[in-house]
Parts: sequence; structure tokens; C-alpha cells
Amino acid sequence: MAHNKERSRVDVADVDWEDPRLKGLLDKTEGLSIDQRSDEPPVQVSIRVVGGWESSAEDKPALLVAHSESTLVLATHFPLPHGGDVQVSGVPGAGADRRWAVVTEEREGSRAGDRDKGIFLNWLRPR
Repeated sequence: MAHNKERSRVDVADVDWEDPRLKGLLDKTEGLSIDQRSDEPPVQVSIRVVGGWESSAEDKPALLVAHSESTLVLATHFPLPHGGDVQVSGVPGAGADRRWAVVTEEREGSRAGDRDKGIFLNWLRPR
């Protein structure tokens, strides 16, 4: 059976990039970036990278800046290894003493003062 592989045509509306209303909106949003941190105060936690070249024999400090059942966001002074296994101690309401998690994303902080302080944000998925 042959499949019709023609692409459907989608028309996009014309945009007047010189419209003062649009320029005003774009000017307001020019320097914005999304930084997913909670409004709750950060919590001091301990982390240990386990496995791989970056594994550590001792705990290192980190700040838990946001968390849910599916994500932990940690602020550290170094990037955690992408895909690395991490043990996290001190997560509020976690029950167990240590939670295992895998690093899914890491980047430099973008808030004012983050670069001066050498802050990295790391997203982890609990196991």
C-alpha cells in the first residue's frame, strides 16, 4: 500500500515586526530567561556523586532550590555530571535518609549574582 507523503500546507499569519505594540512587548521580554526555582527558601542538603570519573568519597554541600515528586533542582558550585548517579541527603519529606537520583540537566545559574558566586543549577530525576 502506497502512502501519500505530501506535506500539508500551513499558512502563518503575516507579522508586522515594526508594529510599536509588538516592539514594546519584545523589548520588555528581551533579557528574560526561565529559572525554575521555588519561592520556598532553599534547603541545605548533602550530595555524593557515585560512579564514574566524578564519583566522590565524601558528601559535598548543595542547596535544594525546588523539588517535586519527579524533580529535584540543586544549586551547587560545580556542574554535576550529566547522566550521573547522585545520592542526596536531607530532602524534606523524603522519608529515607538518602535519595538516589540521576542528573538530567545542568547549567550555569542565570539570576543576578549567580555567576559571581559560581552557581550551577542541576536538575535530577529521583529513582
